[in-house]
Amino acid sequence: MRANIVLALVSLLSTAEALRRGCRPDSKDASKGWYYTVAGDTLAGVAADFCTTPDVVADLSKRLDNYAANLPAGINLIVPCSVRKRDCRRNTFDGDGAYVFEADDTLAAVAADFCTSADILQQANTLVILNKDSIPAGTVIQVPCSFNW
Repeated sequence: MRANIVLALVSLLSTAEALRRGCRPDSKDASKGWYYTVAGDTLAGVAADFCTTPDVVADLSKRLDNYAANLPAGINLIVPCSVRKRDCRRNTFDGDGAYVFEADDTLAAVAADFCTSADILQQANTLVILNKDSIPAGTVIQVPCSFNW
């Protein structure tokens, strides 16, 4: 219980808002979509939002060879595209964030939205997740939040 309070306070005091990128789905291939870059995007940052690696985005897009740092704004990238309904609030410098469980959430569904597994989330939240099959609404857990800078 104390861990919940601490995580909730840290989450509320954080100044970082989630910045997850979205994609426009490909009507011919539901597993892919398009993302249009904006100023400040990097290949690693874009890849993290879509639960993949920079190499996968570069291979799918077939047009990135020398963009090691910032990508130019306005390029059309092909990315793995799936809807992720959950977002996080960054609360550490190492890429973690807070997520508040909702009544219809399952650990597996939450994990998928944060590019990880239910087992990894359970291990990272041992003081909070006592039973991975029954997590009360309102429970605050730590999740990977690499896309949120």
